[in-house]
Amino acid sequence: MLFPLNSPTILIVDDVIADRGMYRQSLLLENPERYRILETSCLEEAILLCQHDRPDLILLNDTLADSNGLKFPEMWHQRYQASLPPVVMLTQQSKSSHDLPSFYGYQVEQCWHKAHLSPEMLPCLIQSTLERLHLKAQVLRQQEQQRLIKQIAHRIAQSLSLSEILQTTLDEVCQFLEADRLLIYQAEPDQRRTIVAESSFQSSKASQDVITGGVCAEEGEEIVIPIQVSEYFCPTETDGSNTATPWGALLVQHPGCLTWQETEIEFLNHLAFQLSLAIQQSRIYRQFQAEVTELKTNIEQHKQTELALHQGEIKYQTLISTLPDLIMQINGEGIYLEFFPTKSFKVFGSRDLIGKSIFDITLPQDLANLRMSYIQRALQTRDLQVYEQQVVVDQELRTEEVRIAVCGENEVLVIVRDVTDRKRTEEALRRSEATQRTIIGAIPDLLIRANA
Repeated sequence: MLFPLNSPTILIVDDVIADRGMYRQSLLLENPERYRILETSCLEEAILLCQHDRPDLILLNDTLADSNGLKFPEMWHQRYQASLPPVVMLTQQSKSSHDLPSFYGYQVEQCWHKAHLSPEMLPCLIQSTLERLHLKAQVLRQQEQQRLIKQIAHRIAQSLSLSEILQTTLDEVCQFLEADRLLIYQAEPDQRRTIVAESSFQSSKASQDVITGGVCAEEGEEIVIPIQVSEYFCPTETDGSNTATPWGALLVQHPGCLTWQETEIEFLNHLAFQLSLAIQQSRIYRQFQAEVTELKTNIEQHKQTELALHQGEIKYQTLISTLPDLIMQINGEGIYLEFFPTKSFKVFGSRDLIGKSIFDITLPQDLANLRMSYIQRALQTRDLQVYEQQVVVDQELRTEEVRIAVCGENEVLVIVRDVTDRKRTEEALRRSEATQRTIIGAIPDLLIRANA
């Protein structure tokens, strides 16, 4: 059992009625409530009593009328395959517990010579044996508690599934404590409590008591251990200086327990701390997943934006390259911000103009002054400015049409189109018309054009 009873149960297996009477009388002489005595004379009934009542100590005669007492561990193991309560062998001759064989890993605690047992000696022997067994059980239990805590801590470090961690932990602890029911619930803001994990051997009703804080809340057969989650991750238990907020509680129900030992409460507090680490780890992991998802979304959107910008730039460059015009972006101080030359346009001077002033390039001073004046006019009036200029490019006089439009707070877009061919065509047309008018004016007769 989880906790020793106030009145330990002693099972006496002996076929000598007088001996059984002496044992019972000597154990209950000072205090009839000190021990709970069970008696039997045969192994079969002893096995049934042992399975039903789970005595704290068994006094077993090694020679019974119906069977050899040494067969008791073997019969028990074959039938139940469970741990056997401590056994003190009562022998007819002087023997040591080491002289008796070990059955299925089970060793007899002590051997007492029946002839040496007296009514005065037996209570002292029983008391010292129970105290020794109790201390031994405490040490083993504390070792098992430490093993469980380490195992749970390792599982938390290896797994990111909170539901799996909580359920597996409750199943192991419920089996270890031999408790009726264990559950973990989360306290909601509206005072409701949601059970997130549960382990039990039989159906029972959960406690509805409100947790008021402190180390734990005890009431009879159940205990409630608060679970607090720290704001910042801290893998070791602290003195409470680390900021922590109530999250929920661990509830343990044990119908056979009237008193909770300090070691068990301490174990449950260590367990609650490990559970708080698992909950906090789950929060951090969920937050990390959300951030990773958001980052992936942002990266994907950024890639799509970059792709759209790249495709737009390609279209823009393609459009610019197909235009017959020279396009420039210039600020109010005459500095080239962008320059888009085309293969079909003969550029006056160098093509590397970005960051330079219109006065720094080989553009004639008068043309530079003219362009700057129209730029200032466009910025002042916010209207489209159009003018023509003539430049010598590759030793050829070219006529250009310049259009200036405002495209920013202090920026203009300058579009230069070579209109030399158009001007030449217009000039040739004017000359042809003038020649025709001269010829017609020199003819004295009237010319009439008629259809045949």
